[in-house]
Amino acid sequence: MDKQTADQILQKNREKQQKKNEKERLRRQALGDEWKQRNKELQQAYRYREKIKLEEARAKQEEEIKKEVKKEVKKEVKKEVKKEVKKTEVKKEEEKPVVKIVKDTGKLISNYEKTGIKGLEEGTAKIYITRIRVVHRLLSKTELDVELLSKILLGKAKGGDEDKLLKNMEYLKDIDLLIKTIEEKYENLESRKSHLSSFMTLISYMDCLYKINYEKIRNNFDKVKNEILGIRGENKPKTKEGIIEDFDEEIIMENSEKIIVSGDRLIYQFYTLQPPRRLDDVSKIELIGEDYELDKLDVKKNYIVVDGNDKPKEIIYLHYKTKKVYGKQIIEIANKNLKESIQYHIKKQKLKIGDKLFQYKRSGDFGVAIKRIFTRIYLKPITLNDIRHSYITWELREQRTANYLKNLAMLMAHSPEEQQLYKRV
Repeated sequence: MDKQTADQILQKNREKQQKKNEKERLRRQALGDEWKQRNKELQQAYRYREKIKLEEARAKQEEEIKKEVKKEVKKEVKKEVKKEVKKTEVKKEEEKPVVKIVKDTGKLISNYEKTGIKGLEEGTAKIYITRIRVVHRLLSKTELDVELLSKILLGKAKGGDEDKLLKNMEYLKDIDLLIKTIEEKYENLESRKSHLSSFMTLISYMDCLYKINYEKIRNNFDKVKNEILGIRGENKPKTKEGIIEDFDEEIIMENSEKIIVSGDRLIYQFYTLQPPRRLDDVSKIELIGEDYELDKLDVKKNYIVVDGNDKPKEIIYLHYKTKKVYGKQIIEIANKNLKESIQYHIKKQKLKIGDKLFQYKRSGDFGVAIKRIFTRIYLKPITLNDIRHSYITWELREQRTANYLKNLAMLMAHSPEEQQLYKRV
């Protein structure tokens, strides 16, 4: 079957399906039981024949896309200049893509304690308000003044706003009660730390409370933080942590064959054939052409650069958790299997410049998809956090150079110190 015939069959099937279904429904209502049984047998035979045709047509269509992608890969291989490279024990390290850093020249804003500048990003402020609201319900009978609280956290408060908020949140004057309430509510240390952090930032922004109560809540926060670091420093896996034992490329590609949906297959390879990034880093990735100007890109997005034939070149990370440390990151897509998979996905989904690489409206939905795909492959619950821990444990199974570890930390967008805590023993 040639490509033109395959396309015609698919098009014809789409146009007739709806009309045929309605027509058959009306006919079934008018016919008797005996004829219905005979008609059922005929319809089953017909559907089977049509199913075979459709499967052949779809197979032909996918075959054409794969041929086109493989043709591009072969062209790229032919253009490469072969060099004699002396084999060494650290050859694996040389094959890793290198992160290019483009530091912003503007002044970096630290916390209020160091600079006197108040104001969180909107997204962070919303998270803090959600945490504060939970504790507020435990300590106050009045409704939390979210609008006023938001003003102060965003650094937009005016004269008198702090006093008004203090009337709304009287318990802020009793820092010991606040800390005790958070401790009793949150047994989990990470949860306790995040809620203490939210109130600690708020208190640091309120001049009427800063000198009196900040030191107490800061000391408590540091105590919890150090306790967490002590536990994490043991590098022991958590009770329900799903560890992936092997990131060998051959095994990853074998596992990929078990995944039917191309989008799910790409997600699996995106988080295994290269150092896995945090959820928001990847969910924000959009397609962009090679003619981009770095300084004119939206700093609240991340991008994947593709050529005229949808071949991916590099990923640009502008918006991520540690951007103040690493700046703008430009990372070459080095793995050929991953490049081929991305190109196939773009063509299959008919994505265009400006479209998101992964079509999920919310990062939360994207996280659920990751867990679903990996859980199905490894037959145990696996989250993105598990994947990142597993990947570092796999990478650090051998002795590595300081430069290798530094580059790996940049690829995963966390600090070298954090990297050591990720390793499981």
